[in-house]
Amino acid sequence: MKMYKIRDIKTGLFSSGGMYPSWSKNGKIWSTLGKMSSHLKYFDENKVLFWEAVEYDAIESGTFAVRELTKRKVT
Repeated sequence: MKMYKIRDIKTGLFSSGGMYPSWSKNGKIWSTLGKMSSHLKYFDENKVLFWEAVEYDAIESGTFAVRELTKRKVT
């Protein structure tokens, strides 16, 4: 499965989404390229000049019982 984020090329930070995005180490994840593309249509071309789209591959790396979340320290 693919996931997408918007990164500021100058700072390396990721967009939170929305019309007035904040920028952070984590940012928002879009589930499809189409959804992210639709979001970007709201911005002036000069504003997105220094942004880049980042594509990630999401892979399942393991499972555990949900009840275990209450027993272990989550970071």
